[in-house]
Amino acid sequence: MEVDSVHHTIEQKIKNKPIYCPSDYLRYMEEARQNPCAYNVEYLDHRFFQDYNARCGLKSIRPGKKAGDPQVSDIRCLQYTPDGQILFKLLHEEEWKELIVRGNSTQINGQPRPLFSRQRKITAAKFKHLQELKSVIPRDIPGFYDSLPHE
Repeated sequence: MEVDSVHHTIEQKIKNKPIYCPSDYLRYMEEARQNPCAYNVEYLDHRFFQDYNARCGLKSIRPGKKAGDPQVSDIRCLQYTPDGQILFKLLHEEEWKELIVRGNSTQINGQPRPLFSRQRKITAAKFKHLQELKSVIPRDIPGFYDSLPHE
């Protein structure tokens, strides 16, 4: 499976490498493969995640109607598109299919709102432990640890 190959390639690149902050992961992922081209890696922050709960109240996401048809537990992937479509896969290898919404569902038009309004805070204990690590990491990294929002 293609995803397993990507995951394995990245794991091999990261193995026994020092990782001090999230940007180190990005660099290693991009460097994991050069042929035929480097992996396209996107850094996601809190602004990427959308809240779809308020946008659509589906009664069911069952892809089938009758006995013997696929059930919710058969779904392997769900994808929400910006135009409001919901797609699903029963097998990772197959093409996306549109989920036909039956029955009473509440559809709200427009863009979903952001799931998080700001970067999530880490606990005070985790922040304290990260501060203790600053003595053993390269000098240019502690600024990242100092800037983390915390309780």
